[in-house]
Amino acid sequence: MVAQPIMKGSKLEQRPQALDIGENQWAEGPYSTWVSKSDVAQFQRCPYKVYLSYVNDLPYDSFLTPSILAALVRPGINVEDAIVESPPPGIRIEEVQSMQEGLSRAGMIRSRQLVRNHELGFRGIVDLVVANKGEFLPIEIKSHRRVLRSDKIELAFYWKLLEPLRLGEPDPMGYILLSTGELIEVELKRQDFNRLDRFVAEVRRIREGAIALAIVPECKSCVYADEHIQMIRNDGDLSLVRDIGRPRRGWLLQLGVHNVGDLAEADIQQLWHDWSRADQYAPTQQALTQMQAHARALVSGDVQFIGDGAFPFLDNGILLDLEYESGQYVFMVGAAIFRPDEKPTIYQWFAEGVRDEGQILESLSQMLAEFPNYWIITWNGKSADFPQLKRGWLRNRLSEELFAGFEQRHVDSYELAYKNVRFPVSDFKLSTISDYFGYRRKHRGLSGQDMPVLYRQYLQTDKSSEKESLRGKILSHNEDDLKGLLQVWKGLQEIVRANPA
Repeated sequence: MVAQPIMKGSKLEQRPQALDIGENQWAEGPYSTWVSKSDVAQFQRCPYKVYLSYVNDLPYDSFLTPSILAALVRPGINVEDAIVESPPPGIRIEEVQSMQEGLSRAGMIRSRQLVRNHELGFRGIVDLVVANKGEFLPIEIKSHRRVLRSDKIELAFYWKLLEPLRLGEPDPMGYILLSTGELIEVELKRQDFNRLDRFVAEVRRIREGAIALAIVPECKSCVYADEHIQMIRNDGDLSLVRDIGRPRRGWLLQLGVHNVGDLAEADIQQLWHDWSRADQYAPTQQALTQMQAHARALVSGDVQFIGDGAFPFLDNGILLDLEYESGQYVFMVGAAIFRPDEKPTIYQWFAEGVRDEGQILESLSQMLAEFPNYWIITWNGKSADFPQLKRGWLRNRLSEELFAGFEQRHVDSYELAYKNVRFPVSDFKLSTISDYFGYRRKHRGLSGQDMPVLYRQYLQTDKSSEKESLRGKILSHNEDDLKGLLQVWKGLQEIVRANPA
């Protein structure tokens, strides 16, 4: 068997020749293209990326920003390698040269062999397989901590990929091996295979032609985001509008609403009536009204007020922003006290090492306790900062009673903005909204996603000059967020005051 050299890390390894299975010979063509699990996964995130990757022969990693590669992709690969090299207790993994060797095995096997199913035009390398003398049940290693719906689609893909090899007729199933070491059995149902079939058909359809650009959550991780978003703005695509994802966009197109301008001028009551008759999951009339408000803001360039006037007008308070490695540790705490007609007083606590987390949180606790009557204001803190803060609090055994008091004083300005205002911009990121209100950031090229990457670099380097530079970027980004949040807070209050209910 001919071995093909591959590079993995810094070691030269050997990958066995691809294994072709199935009775037919798959014919590559304009439409009947090979599909991998990555194609299906990427389609769910951004269909346009699937198209670009195919026509330009680009690997999917080439679309990702360096910070995302460093923060998510490489750690995920490291988790997989670590689990294979040092399996959790009770799990034994046997390395085999080819999948066919696994036909006689009765345990968990790993092969780096590319499998090509000529019956379906599927190809891929399965993380692990429970062989059981030919049952071939796929296992996916995941760096997250719970089973996601997308995991079932990936298992369904590998189940079908391995079908020509499988002996007997076991019930469709697979396993997810989490980063916690837990092995979870997953039953695969008809709906999982139906979704997979639909996604595969869409992948091939996209490759045959093109697909319209649309704003998706994946844009925040894409190196082509700025270019594509500008194209989308020029076209007035419906995905610019808050709360319009792919399914709703599809329904609106069917209902004759083709762009932002159409939605801005639509008869909402009639649109809701037509939509709710056709789709049991149609949005409420109130939700449609809010979407129209955003469309009108985008068309006119002016803020659209949608609130009822209920707003906690505060002349003084404490702004809070954290930098953290999600679920692991907080390494930077920034706070700013603001009062009428005064410049904000900024406090920043930086962890020189991971073990300093408790110290910086204790410093924050002391400062917050000094101002017991000041509300604590964040941007999206209800789903981001405060959950991370609570985990850090518990890790370091700080006063839970004090934390409960801080939580009661918390005001999430993101939540207030969403309830009251639609801005003539395409997203609700703090940097975007603060930019709308006139705040100019010192480091416009840095985002919150970059901070954990910079901090890991800070921990790994021994050069004092490099440490100082990395530390300075993190501190400066945090200060930008605090000052930008203050600008947004003041701007929100002015808008609500100017629009009494």
